[in-house]
Amino acid sequence: MDEWIAAWLAQEPAVRISSIALLVAICSAAAGIMGAVNGARALRLAKKQDSRKKPNLNVTYEHGSWEATDAETVYSVRVLVRNPSDSANAVSDAELLTTYSVGGRHVPLRIPRDTASAILPAQLTAGGSAQLNLQFTARPELYSGRNAEGFRLYLVDTHGTELLTDLGYIQARTS
Repeated sequence: MDEWIAAWLAQEPAVRISSIALLVAICSAAAGIMGAVNGARALRLAKKQDSRKKPNLNVTYEHGSWEATDAETVYSVRVLVRNPSDSANAVSDAELLTTYSVGGRHVPLRIPRDTASAILPAQLTAGGSAQLNLQFTARPELYSGRNAEGFRLYLVDTHGTELLTDLGYIQARTS
């Protein structure tokens, strides 16, 4: 190693200055690459944090049942609503959507929420969740005694975002 240093010192000053400039340029390039990598990481993290600020709700269907009388059919649905975002939100409205077959055609039906069921808007803090027990009453003249083929829950949050959750099958209530 000492011989290499002695040989380098024996070089002309222009060669020594050029080799020092090359070393500085290599170090600068390495620092620039590291800065670019760190900048890309910071940008990715900032975008992720920014997306968490957008209002967002996740709905999980837990249970559903129905009970029919001569005057009406009452559908009860229990869902868990989670707010994974960093901003507060609320469920402001709910409807039950279903379809019936009439002459080989699928006819959609929107059943409004009973106002006596869960109190809406249901407030959700940032990162919070709430269990909603919703009831929907369908009058016989709406569906003319036909059986429902499928159910979906339509929720609207306070920011106007519409959520549609497939409920699949809702079972008959047993006493």
